[in-house]
Amino acid sequence: ATIDAAIRQNSNLALALQEQTIRTLKGGDQVALFLRSQYAISGARVDIARYMQDRVIDGSLYSLASVVNARGDVVASSKPSSGINYADREFFRFHQKNSRDDLFVGKPVTGPGGGVQHIPFTRRLNGRDGSFAGLVMVAVNPAYFIEFYSKADLGRNGLVDLIGLDGVSRARRTGSVTTIGDNIEGSELLKRQATDLYGNFMTSAPDGIERFVSYRTIPGYPLAVAVGTSCDEVLADFEQRTAHANREFALGSSFILLLGTMLIFALTRRRHAIEELAAGAAELRATFNSAPLGIARTDREGTFLQVNQKLCDIFGYSSEELLKLNADNLTHPADRGIDLAQRGRLACGEIRSEEHTSELQSPMYLVCRLLLEKK
Repeated sequence: ATIDAAIRQNSNLALALQEQTIRTLKGGDQVALFLRSQYAISGARVDIARYMQDRVIDGSLYSLASVVNARGDVVASSKPSSGINYADREFFRFHQKNSRDDLFVGKPVTGPGGGVQHIPFTRRLNGRDGSFAGLVMVAVNPAYFIEFYSKADLGRNGLVDLIGLDGVSRARRTGSVTTIGDNIEGSELLKRQATDLYGNFMTSAPDGIERFVSYRTIPGYPLAVAVGTSCDEVLADFEQRTAHANREFALGSSFILLLGTMLIFALTRRRHAIEELAAGAAELRATFNSAPLGIARTDREGTFLQVNQKLCDIFGYSSEELLKLNADNLTHPADRGIDLAQRGRLACGEIRSEEHTSELQSPMYLVCRLLLEKK
């Protein structure tokens, strides 16, 4: 999801850069056509500098505008141009050999007098017979194409590039560094552009930084634009969230492990307790059933709940018969009051059960004991 979001952002920025480049190219072409028409009217007297001064031509965007004759000499320009000749320049030779009336976007060149580099937009001038008569040139500062994206959130190692399909970058910004005229012939981008007019891919640049790159071809021009973001920077937030999630998972796992250990310990203790209770219950049952004394367990009303075989033998009843009787049924009427009082004191907590059975020795206990001794 993080990578997809970065690719969508890059793709949207590439689309915006493509549209801006198209507007700039069309604007430059309109200026070139305007100068060509004015030159056809005024010849070398055309005052290009005044057009710049009067803002007929946007001087903030176009750093230079000139008219060049068939020998390559500058015959009119927005800047002093005495003695300047462009006959050896790529754009001059292109129009000299091609009669097509198209805008040509040349490789970055150095301005007159060794000034700053610029990108020439040129159109051919034809004589009356259609022969080559020179050209008009409008120059654009390469930085213009990428300054718009200086505030875009592309990270410290982001990439913005205006690329010529001839293998020369017109303007390239990598991080905070702007370069002009880089040779990128044979690059992954140009290989992909040869088969797809637009797309996205991951590549490792000559600077050693892997980037997610989105590119688009400029329709009608041998140019493409590209926008890229560093893979490490794109995934940095994801890695941070993952590390945080891993810490939470580790803490959660530790808690679950601790809870599980405590639960196992508690279950072990419970099992031991159950085993001890079972052993005690088995011992109690063995004692209860094999004791040489008659023993009975009753409720508060004296109803028999459990009797041992010795008690059955003493009274001459089976266990099923005794369990249907009450202790009062086997107690002399004169002693029933004493037994009832003792059970009441026991229920109220005034005496403990062992006091009732061993210290006070109720009439029922005495009867059982006397009968046992008699036997």
